[in-house]
Amino acid sequence: MSFILRNHVCSKSFRAIPKWHLNKNLPRNSHSCYVSLIFNTRNIPYVIRQLNLKFSSREFSESSKLFDNNPANLISLVEYGEIAEECLQSIGEQFENILEKAEIKDWDVNYSNDVLKISLDETGEYVLNKQTPNRQIWLSSPISGPKRYDYIDGEWIYKHDGISLHQLLSTEISDLLKVKVTFRIPRDG
Repeated sequence: MSFILRNHVCSKSFRAIPKWHLNKNLPRNSHSCYVSLIFNTRNIPYVIRQLNLKFSSREFSESSKLFDNNPANLISLVEYGEIAEECLQSIGEQFENILEKAEIKDWDVNYSNDVLKISLDETGEYVLNKQTPNRQIWLSSPISGPKRYDYIDGEWIYKHDGISLHQLLSTEISDLLKVKVTFRIPRDG
């Protein structure tokens, strides 16, 4: 927010806005101006209107699909339920097939009440579950920690790094078993 405020301060005059002033004690260069705001809950809506800030996903990311939270672009709850259910069941089946062939002594795959748990001897437990209100699948990995996946263009994608759920599982389980493993997407978008 401060970056945007500095840009607006350099390009517009704020003499008409009450409670704003240029702080002359702060260093300035030709590219930026520093502004300090005396916060007053009464003037915040006025300041926001005066700044006329317009945010678009293009300002923050080249890949606007990863950060698109437009409700019109969300899948329906029914479609989400079907896709997420199919994904979790498929991952559970793939884990069972992989672990039956692996040299892991103690493992268990359990899917019930929209929660998939995969216990791996000393490694720990993977937990995947549906988060219907958010239309997400949440993963708790003993290796990489918690992640929240959104359904984007036919894949479950972690928005912070752009890596799909299936890619992450393939990488982690391959490293763990020291054998190349590929988790496959159950259906095309």
